[in-house]
Amino acid sequence: MNISDRISAAKPFVIGGVVGAVAALIVGFSGNMLVSTGTMEEKVTQARIEAFSQICDRNARAHWQSQGKEIAALDGWRNDEREALAEKFAKDLSSDTSLSRGIVDRCEDLLRAA
Repeated sequence: MNISDRISAAKPFVIGGVVGAVAALIVGFSGNMLVSTGTMEEKVTQARIEAFSQICDRNARAHWQSQGKEIAALDGWRNDEREALAEKFAKDLSSDTSLSRGIVDRCEDLLRAA
């Protein structure tokens, strides 16, 4: 068997391998089974914001109720007291300033759902 016969015999396997690899990449990335570095960093940031905002919400509610106020007073679309409360309890949670606004916004959303 000479070299050209071997190349001809291997050609379907090589083409199949290349097509399979391309298909695996397409399916993997579209189904979020493979994650790029940017996507992973975004998911980690969102997870940190969610965790810190839940702590902010719990602390803010406890503080609000310790003053003898009703949680229902924090409800509504625009509530300056709720925003101030979220900012007060969110500022000490993370040293990462890029997370601060996200934590305040999410904490305020959790307080609104009172």
